[in-house]
Amino acid sequence: MDGSRQLSPGQLRDSTSAPAHPQSVRTQFARSGWARVALCVAACCAELFGDGPPLVRAQAVAKPNLKLAWHAPSECMSEQSAQRNLRRLIGEPSPQAADAAVSVEISARTGGYLARIAFSGALLGTRELTDPRCDSLSDAALLIVAITAAPQAVAEHVSPRREDTSAHDAALHWRAGLTLRADMGSLPAPSPGAGLELGFSAARLNAGLTAGYFWPQVQLRGPRPGVGAEVDLWELGLRGGVDLIRTPDVGFGPTASVIGGVVSATPLGLRRANPKQHAPWLAGALGLQLRGRLAPVLLQAGVEIGRCAVQPEFRIDNYPPAVFGSSPWFGRLWLGVLWTSG
Repeated sequence: MDGSRQLSPGQLRDSTSAPAHPQSVRTQFARSGWARVALCVAACCAELFGDGPPLVRAQAVAKPNLKLAWHAPSECMSEQSAQRNLRRLIGEPSPQAADAAVSVEISARTGGYLARIAFSGALLGTRELTDPRCDSLSDAALLIVAITAAPQAVAEHVSPRREDTSAHDAALHWRAGLTLRADMGSLPAPSPGAGLELGFSAARLNAGLTAGYFWPQVQLRGPRPGVGAEVDLWELGLRGGVDLIRTPDVGFGPTASVIGGVVSATPLGLRRANPKQHAPWLAGALGLQLRGRLAPVLLQAGVEIGRCAVQPEFRIDNYPPAVFGSSPWFGRLWLGVLWTSG
């Protein structure tokens, strides 16, 4: 008995409310939780025990020693990836396991791709699936193979991964590293800078202590031509954020910062020496931040717009126009490379 009939991932959805295009096998089970797994299991159970020919089982067997033969075009999942993903899902068989084999052949056809799944040995039967996209068809075919051969092993694989992911999300992770910065408005001209950051993250929340320096910029505005000041900025800040969009490796969301520092001005063009002047600088800022994790490295980029609460001014010999006064508004860009504990 061949038991073969056409079945597309879309038809799986119609009978079980499962997604038409399953995610990759790795993320399907590591991140989607029990609800989506149950839908996939229900889809395969509908094929195994529902109306129509049975999918594969000729006899009740425990998890078999399954040999996978995978043949697919280059744009589809490779055989090496398929073998690795299948073992991740069903694990290794016991020495006493019955032998079984499955062949998955994916070929291009008009309007998409066709997958033929054929079991032999302890498991028997065939099935065909179609889909416009080869990546989603590959995922669906491998998912059916895994759940058909070892549904209990797949369920056992899901639970600890989900618990581990939740525990990782809830844990407190420290980070420290270097940042490159650019400022417009705090100094007489756009200025590059560099700094350090020490912070932590837990679930969607992150916060950090920042310290930085912006290179001196020259402002010529004095009692005569050529007189002015060279102005730089040292600062210390506290930045916090929340990831509105978040995956295990990427976060994106708003930030808020409170920044304080010291602006220093060195007089230029004077006939006599004039002492370097210092004045406090205080501001708040709102922005957006994108973070990407390549453990143990965390890459982050951000932009923010700020408003000065304390604006320093510098004068030479009480000359009425200020040589330099901070702008009430400023903008910042930063790029960071940090080491993270998780």
